[in-house]
Amino acid sequence: PERPMPRMPAKRPPRAAKALPPALAAEMSALLGLLKSGRAAEAEARATAALSRAPRAAPLALALAEAQVAQGKHAPALASYRTALRLDPKLIGALNGLGRLLLDTGEPAAALAPLRAAKKIDPAMPLARGNLGLALARLGQREAAIAELRAAVAREPRLLEAQLALAAELVANRQPEEAEAVLRASLAHVPPGPARANVLARLAEALSRQGRDEEARAQFDAAIAMAPGLAQLYSLRGIFLQKLGDFESAEADFRAAIAREPENGEHYRTFLASHRLSPGDPLIAEMEARFADPALSDHNRMQLGFALA
Repeated sequence: PERPMPRMPAKRPPRAAKALPPALAAEMSALLGLLKSGRAAEAEARATAALSRAPRAAPLALALAEAQVAQGKHAPALASYRTALRLDPKLIGALNGLGRLLLDTGEPAAALAPLRAAKKIDPAMPLARGNLGLALARLGQREAAIAELRAAVAREPRLLEAQLALAAELVANRQPEEAEAVLRASLAHVPPGPARANVLARLAEALSRQGRDEEARAQFDAAIAMAPGLAQLYSLRGIFLQKLGDFESAEADFRAAIAREPENGEHYRTFLASHRLSPGDPLIAEMEARFADPALSDHNRMQLGFALA
């Protein structure tokens, strides 16, 4: 099943920044400073004002888009990225940013064109190659996804999302040994915390696919000890325990995942793939109430539908 992963950053300073006129270069420097310090609303206001004075400055439109993305303003950000590309169709930061935003908003097929355009301009840009790999993976184009993700992490091994995605695709492609190597290499760049716990859980999956279940269980246990609040880890260990036939321990893990992330329909589906609820179990009423909630996403409603059935 598809699982959430840490997001790769979409942006990098525009390639043409060194050639900008001094006044525009100074403005871009100020905007990038605001974005790096987390002051996205200020950056948006400043970029909007600057763009009104210089409406043909594509880097300003790019900075505006990135400030909007940082605030979750997806529709305005899409418009701003497209404005930047209308002004400069080869602005690689805007191509990559637009592709990443389309990917994040559930349009991986639409993300392919701008990401491929970014790759054509700069084949060595790891962010664009990584994002392209993610889009291809979500579209089920596994071999092409693996090629792009390999290229991304070879150029920049600190791109954790690309590392995790590459490992997941390799496991799905029956290449768990290579997935293990990718994950062990990524551990050198990830400090203790939720991100490292995610790597350990993926490593456990790769080990399990090789029949190394004791090692896998140790990695799952280490991941949960490192990030006990992360629901996904309990769900992944629950799936592993189901495979071992330890259904009682798997049930405890799935209920722990549900308690930590009750809106995620996938936890219910994977739990009930191997467990029969008793009549009157409160979980049934909880699932029915969540299934009827109009605010629930289509993906989670689909997962809950399978669980209820």
